[in-house]
Amino acid sequence: MNYLMITLILLPILTGCIVFFNKKMPFSTIKVVSMVGTLLTTCLAWFLILQKELPTVTLVTFTQNLTLTLSLDGCGKIFAMIAATLWPVTLLYSYEYMKGEKFLHMFYGFFTASMGVTLGIAFADNLVTLYLFFELLTLTTIPLVLHHMTDEAKRATRYYMYFSMGGAAFAFMGVICVTLLGGTGGQFVFGGSMVALRDHYPTLMRIMYVLAFVGFGVKAALLPCSAWLPRASVAPTPVTALLHAVAVVKAGAFAVIRLTYYGYGTGYLSHSWAQWVVIALASATILYGSWQAVRQQHFKRRLAYSTVANMSYILLGVAFMTKDGLLAASSHMVFHSLIKILAFFVAGAVQHHAKCNYMEEIEGCGPKMPVTWACFTVAALALAGVPPFNGFVSKWYLGLAGIEQGTVFAYIGVGALMISALLTVIYMFQVVIKVWFYPTTTACENAKEAGLRMAIPMVVLAVSLLVSGLYGGQIMSMLSKLLMGV
Repeated sequence: MNYLMITLILLPILTGCIVFFNKKMPFSTIKVVSMVGTLLTTCLAWFLILQKELPTVTLVTFTQNLTLTLSLDGCGKIFAMIAATLWPVTLLYSYEYMKGEKFLHMFYGFFTASMGVTLGIAFADNLVTLYLFFELLTLTTIPLVLHHMTDEAKRATRYYMYFSMGGAAFAFMGVICVTLLGGTGGQFVFGGSMVALRDHYPTLMRIMYVLAFVGFGVKAALLPCSAWLPRASVAPTPVTALLHAVAVVKAGAFAVIRLTYYGYGTGYLSHSWAQWVVIALASATILYGSWQAVRQQHFKRRLAYSTVANMSYILLGVAFMTKDGLLAASSHMVFHSLIKILAFFVAGAVQHHAKCNYMEEIEGCGPKMPVTWACFTVAALALAGVPPFNGFVSKWYLGLAGIEQGTVFAYIGVGALMISALLTVIYMFQVVIKVWFYPTTTACENAKEAGLRMAIPMVVLAVSLLVSGLYGGQIMSMLSKLLMGV
């Protein structure tokens, strides 16, 4: 098992290196190599996920309290499931989307390698190891945002770099605090490892927690550091799908979960000023992202601002600092991944096969691309929280967690969720109404349905939104057992 965990991380990285450095490799071979490496990684990841217990693997020992260590608990399994399942789906989708593009060796090299880095975050046994892979994820995804090499792509990449590295500096303070003062070397322990010190340095601990929450929250597009995410939508759609649904933003949310429940612990954070601050930041981001999504006329940027709001749904659940809040946050992390990756797949298909990017261009496009827009309609229903789709389940549990928390700030958070739900209906169903019920525009006259390599992933994901909603109770029970270590 020790070697399998190491292999899981190295396999996609080595596959990416093979693709990147072999400049003469034709696209047909690139597709085979990248898919074989990704599928093997997915199978290996699921094999490890299904094991009841895995050993702890120490890669490097710097000091007694400073090690790079791999392991996999229930919380890590949830994040690993998301990455391992959606990566090959996105890879299949990319083959049709990226056909004819330049710099394919760079794209598929870093695209594949970033899977190994993301799984490294899931398998991290302590905050130092998580922080290492968290930073590596920035480095492996920078070339993907830069892919088109246009001025706009370069500006977006600079924003991504500045915000990510600035956030990492704040996060590093919290990592050092937990690692040096927590007594467990930063190892993840449900309930936290700072209990012995909370009475000695309560103010310092809370300050470090808020700084680290904001630092890791940068990748989850938390205000005031959310500007990079909409700009990053200039990247190819397979990249934005992973940025917004799986790799980067979910890594930020996952790191905040680890920091709160498995690092600092909620014992002395709950009902303190630190909790009020993070609830306020998450609530403000929810309202800001939802309102900006309503205002956007660029289709992908509308979806990007929707991600800004929905990532803070997860952060708000974390900030409630209860077991129900953790469960609600984890469920929205899973369900939103499925919803948003489908929405971006649709945006990419429309951009690729209809050459449309703006709201006025896609009017009447539904009959031209019926499968594509039917899938988007399902995504809109799920994101708006309409039962029986999965978005309803996670939003319901988020509301219950806030009400159970019972404080004024928690009620403010629930109010932000309710306002955001209304705005979500507006910005998603505005698209649905335009494409199905408006006359076809000139821009959309030559639109054609997406090919099988795009359509199959979209249809599979659309079905998954309904199935995971219908079996929401069972899924929530499974997630609860994983998080509680059962």
